[in-house]
Amino acid sequence: MLIVKRVLKKIDSKFSYGIDKDSFEDFYKYLDLNNIDYVVLRWFDAYPYISIDEDVDILVSDESYKRLKKMCKRGRPKLLSFIKFDIYSVTNMDKYISYYPPHLANKILQSKVRHSSGFMVPNDYYHFLSLCYHALFHKGKNSGLSSSFHETHSSKHNFKNYLFKLSQLNDLNYTYDDFTIEGIHSILKEHKFTPPVDVYFRRVPKNEILSHFLPEMLNTSDYHNSGLTVFILREVINNDYYKNKLLKLFSKYNLSVKSSHLLDYNTSLEFYNISRGGDWGCLSLNSNWGGYPAYVYVVKDDTMNSSIAESYPVGHVCYDNVKLIKAEFRDFVNIQVRKSLRCHVLHTSDNGIEASQYIKLLNI
Repeated sequence: MLIVKRVLKKIDSKFSYGIDKDSFEDFYKYLDLNNIDYVVLRWFDAYPYISIDEDVDILVSDESYKRLKKMCKRGRPKLLSFIKFDIYSVTNMDKYISYYPPHLANKILQSKVRHSSGFMVPNDYYHFLSLCYHALFHKGKNSGLSSSFHETHSSKHNFKNYLFKLSQLNDLNYTYDDFTIEGIHSILKEHKFTPPVDVYFRRVPKNEILSHFLPEMLNTSDYHNSGLTVFILREVINNDYYKNKLLKLFSKYNLSVKSSHLLDYNTSLEFYNISRGGDWGCLSLNSNWGGYPAYVYVVKDDTMNSSIAESYPVGHVCYDNVKLIKAEFRDFVNIQVRKSLRCHVLHTSDNGIEASQYIKLLNI
């Protein structure tokens, strides 16, 4: 059975969502008819004409995500008669870090205006910011933008020219030379369109150029919190039964509780939207959703030497005792419910640097 699943997955990976090219010009009418909440993110200037080697990048609300996929067909991207759609939800409906952090994705989506082709697109301002974000966080050194950090590679799109034109369209006072890797990071900071630091951590393994911005995002003290961990309990386990089990595990693995916090609704919702890159599971589509973050423990392994600076986390927990606690606790919770309802009910920071960022985000 496992071999069959792997073969099917490999076959499926050769196909993408999209539509026949002949249907593209009028497809916006179908989207409107089905009340799909979406924007085409970029490279839409010449629509309804579209190049045979161009994908359509679509940001869609979580509520519209599955409905849009059902409206598409599955085809081979390299066929001249097929237009590939890359469909991104506001949160991580495909179980990975969100394409844009949800609080930024919602701003893009809410800015939508009607393009001359009939498709919905971001307004000029969020078109500019979302493309800056795309060039830096998704493309990095493959954007073709120059950088003092790394040699960059050419891109089929001229990001520098296009971003400069968009800045002029928005009456923004930038020069052509401002559009470098370092320059657009400064622009995104100026317009408060950068993600929280934990998104940098999660994207660095595939986009190392982001690591060069981390020193300006962190305080010196953030590097000296070895052994500090933030445990985040989801709503489904926010009760004394599960908390007592977790406290016993802290004691078993020599972690001391420094503080504990019940999150009010506004704090919970804000943290949900801006942390973990939106990686909280599916709210509206899956039954196995653990709920919003509800309760927090800040704990410390006092045997670890905080005078030694830690390295940046790279997407996984760095402390063995925290790994063991998470595994043991999740097994304890999930064994009590049927398989279809099992989910990640407990999350943690990956190391002391990330813990310090969570503490700042939660203001605790």
